[in-house]
Amino acid sequence: MDAVTLINSGNNFIKDVAAGKQISGALTKTGQLYTWGRCGRNSILGYGPLENDDSSEDDINVAQPIPRAIVELKNVITFDFGIDHAAAVTSSGQLHTWGEGKFAQLGLSDLKPRISPTMVTFPDTVSIFDVACGARFTVCVTRGGNVFSWGVGTLGQLGHEDKRRQQVPKQIVALSDIQKVSCGQDHAIALDRSGTIY
Repeated sequence: MDAVTLINSGNNFIKDVAAGKQISGALTKTGQLYTWGRCGRNSILGYGPLENDDSSEDDINVAQPIPRAIVELKNVITFDFGIDHAAAVTSSGQLHTWGEGKFAQLGLSDLKPRISPTMVTFPDTVSIFDVACGARFTVCVTRGGNVFSWGVGTLGQLGHEDKRRQQVPKQIVALSDIQKVSCGQDHAIALDRSGTIY
C-alpha cells in the first residue's frame, strides 16, 4: 500500500482543504465543496448515501470513498469540520451547518441532526465571512468583524460571561474588528485586523 494517495480532482482547481475526525473536504476555485469519508446516520458529509447504495441509513460505518459534491451548496468561500458537524460560508454571506445537532452546535432553533446543509439565521444586516468548528460548538466572523458563537460552552469556549449551552448564534461582545477564528476541541482563538490574538 502506498503511503500517499493522489486524489484526482479532474478539471477542478482545488483552493482549500480540511480534515475532520472521519471526513475530508476540498473546495474548488469555483466554490463547489466536495466531501468524502464516513457516511450514514447524522452524516457530516452534507448528503446521505446514494440512491443505489444498499447500506441502511442507520449504518454509521458506510463510507463515501471518493470526493462527492454537496450539490445544495454553491459559491462556498470557506468551510470547517467539528467532531460530528460541519459548516460552510457562501459568497453571499450565508452560513450553512449540518451533522449532529443535539449539543446545539448547528445554531438552529432545534437540536435535531441535519444531513443536508441548513442555513443559520442571523439578523438581516449580518453577513458571515469566516467560520470554525470545535468539538461541540461553532464560531463565526461577520464581514464587519463581529464574532458569534453557539453550542456547548461549559469550558468557556463560547466567549460569553455565562458558560451555558447556547442554542442559536450569540454575539461575543468582548470581540470586535476580528478577521479570522479557529477552534480546537474545547477552545477558540481569534485574530483581529491589527494582529492581536484573543
